[in-house]
Amino acid sequence: MKNFMEKHLNKINIGLVVLIAIVPLLLCFNSSLWFDEAYSVGIAKQPWGNLLISTINDVHPILYYVLLKIYSLICGTSVIALRIFSVIPIVLLAIFSFVKIRKEFGDKVSFYFNLVLLLLPVTMHYGSQIRMYSLSMLFVTITAVYAYLAYKNNNKKDWIIFAIASICSAYTHYFALFTIGIINILLLFFIIRERKELLKRWFIYGAIQIVCYLPGALIFFM
Repeated sequence: MKNFMEKHLNKINIGLVVLIAIVPLLLCFNSSLWFDEAYSVGIAKQPWGNLLISTINDVHPILYYVLLKIYSLICGTSVIALRIFSVIPIVLLAIFSFVKIRKEFGDKVSFYFNLVLLLLPVTMHYGSQIRMYSLSMLFVTITAVYAYLAYKNNNKKDWIIFAIASICSAYTHYFALFTIGIINILLLFFIIRERKELLKRWFIYGAIQIVCYLPGALIFFM
């Protein structure tokens, strides 16, 4: 059994990616909405001016609503269509694991990542809800992986992707903002301990994150 798993690990991993796409998708055909989902649907149906005003006054950041609005202009505002929008980040996260995590950390890490992703309650329960949870998972995971790559390789492209994903996380959910704050602090800790030559880049890309999030911070403290 162990030899079979090792020999066919990538094929099994592809099967997990397919399951991760199918399982939340099956839940998209549930047309009942709870209050927060109904709010998201209402936001997606508003004109841009009203959307911006509503989201500025909302407890959550703006990015998810903006992306949901753009998506709805292409795919419509039916409940099923808007649920599928939440499935897309879950599928992208599984693909990211199979492509990038597998490349950097090996076949087994990617396999177990996707296995856990498939079994997570957030995938089963929230993966098709018309909310920003799955999008937050995607951005935070990319932030964490590219923080590691920036530390490991000190490649400009990795630092840029790390900063962009971090900013997107902050503008998607406040728990994501808290998480990427921890990621940035941990990155600084290991840079100070092991690779002080990266301090300049950490401060540069940290400053970029802070400047880009200033509008969000002003809204948060309003």
